Amino acid sequence: MIQPKTIAYCTILVALIVIPDGISGGTETSEQADTDISKRCRIAVAEWAEYVSDPKNIEDPTDSSFESHMKNRYFHAIMDLGVPALESLIGQMKEGNRTPMFLLELAFQRISKRVIKLSPSEFARIGGGRGAFIKWWEKDRAKIGEEFAECYEQWKPLSEGEEKLQAYYRLRGLGVLAMPYAIEKIRDGDNDLLDTIDFWTDKAPEKAFSEHKGEPVSRKDFYLTWWEENKEHWLAKPLRSK
Repeated sequence: MIQPKTIAYCTILVALIVIPDGISGGTETSEQADTDISKRCRIAVAEWAEYVSDPKNIEDPTDSSFESHMKNRYFHAIMDLGVPALESLIGQMKEGNRTPMFLLELAFQRISKRVIKLSPSEFARIGGGRGAFIKWWEKDRAKIGEEFAECYEQWKPLSEGEEKLQAYYRLRGLGVLAMPYAIEKIRDGDNDLLDTIDFWTDKAPEKAFSEHKGEPVSRKDFYLTWWEENKEHWLAKPLRSK
């Protein structure tokens, strides 16, 4: 868990999503949308930081899960921006503004669901959670397709048991960045990944499915339709070539 001041051993969640190469983000409309998301994120982060800075608003300051920091409308305003807000959160980390760094890391974690395990020495070398998040976002997220293929191939053939469970956790730990690849597996018939989609999205499609009142539809078909209608909320722009 990330602590405000010190971290002994880190499990870091880093979130990212790659849009297929055919999708362009260079239009004026897209740029305006990016600017709008960034402004909204910065405002929400500033309001959240101000709110949690008042001890009266934190039920349990010793809670290492920071649940008290997340039970407010300011935090949820950041979450509601979805994956497109990750770019702004990274920008604020790089700026080192007045917002406590652990709040930016916490918001990034909760949107992304990405797990990275670092030893204490690696954590210190890379510059802590801030450094790990920035490195992932600006470089390593390009590997997510390869990571998903590897994790999927390791997990799928295994018989039920602890080994398969751990392999599944590794796949799930890839985070929302891997969702387009999981969707393609579901499209090909792998319904075992539907629960993974729910985990990455805080059960957004499950909630929508439970409220569905139209013609009967399978869970798989509903989730695929949900993805097409909502994927912009769960995608990030591809890395730019340097």
